Amino acid sequence: MKFEKMQEKNIPQVAELLSKAFAEKFTEKTGLSKETAKTLMKLLWLEEHEMFGMQPYVLKEADEVVGTFGVTLNQRKKTTVSFVAKVLAVVRALEMKQLLLFAKEALKTSRNPDRDELYIDFITVKESRRNQHIGHRLMEEIE
Repeated sequence: MKFEKMQEKNIPQVAELLSKAFAEKFTEKTGLSKETAKTLMKLLWLEEHEMFGMQPYVLKEADEVVGTFGVTLNQRKKTTVSFVAKVLAVVRALEMKQLLLFAKEALKTSRNPDRDELYIDFITVKESRRNQHIGHRLMEEIE
């Protein structure tokens, strides 16, 4: 198994892991379906991670992502054209209220760490690979 920065080709697998870990948080409070929550996490969070100053990493075995985490050293919150375009597309597809509820829940996990701090945005292990000390390996890598 090896660690690496998340690449664009890893985004679908990471989005799947995150949606399984966090879908209830978003679906209960927003009324969104799990699939819609997963799509929003993929489009507005993972694909735009640099905008938030977050760096996702993956632990892979062959081409399978078995664990992932995202860390923020310092938040930039620099808006990009692609992010604005995606938000506008989401507004056209969903009710504005649902998007605002999603954003409100997502921002609850957002932090602006001090210079000497690191914020762990998320950490998750593929369900079929749990109880194999992968979570420990992720935490050791974060350290």
